[in-house]
Amino acid sequence: ASASALDLNEWAGLTWTAVVRLLNRTNKDASDERFSNLLRHYALSKISSGAVSASQLMELSPQAVGPVLALLAQPAAAQVICTGRTAAFVRIEQDGPRRTVLSRKGYGRHEAAHIRIQGPAIVTFSHFRTEQRYDCLRFGKEEFFGFHMPPSRKVTRGAELIMDWATDSANADDGWTC
Repeated sequence: ASASALDLNEWAGLTWTAVVRLLNRTNKDASDERFSNLLRHYALSKISSGAVSASQLMELSPQAVGPVLALLAQPAAAQVICTGRTAAFVRIEQDGPRRTVLSRKGYGRHEAAHIRIQGPAIVTFSHFRTEQRYDCLRFGKEEFFGFHMPPSRKVTRGAELIMDWATDSANADDGWTC
């Protein structure tokens, strides 16, 4: 299993003492490293939620605490909120613990969605193809349509990027992915 596939709710009965004992082991084979990575993510969830105190964190060996603290130092994943008449058609998929993919492929007529991305994030489009002039993605007053891919945008921690998606009543095209 990978850390991105981890369902922390399945580990609800695991005690902090057991996590400490398992993470403090020094076996370095590949299967043990994958399991250790899962344990690190579990430990991170406990630390982030406040369920583990600083003194409990110090029970980890220096070799075990380093990778857990490195996870804490990584930027948090962006939050994405999509509303509007056809918001349910905009796909929002987690692709690992720090990457979210948004897409609207094979779109239809009369679509309208308001997408809020709360940073930190870097929004980069990998595909963009909409009906020229009529089906557009707006960032404030900037409109993008046709084959004119929007530029990458950086959203700092605490900031927000607003994207408005709208289509008309005529033709449709492939859509977009970012």
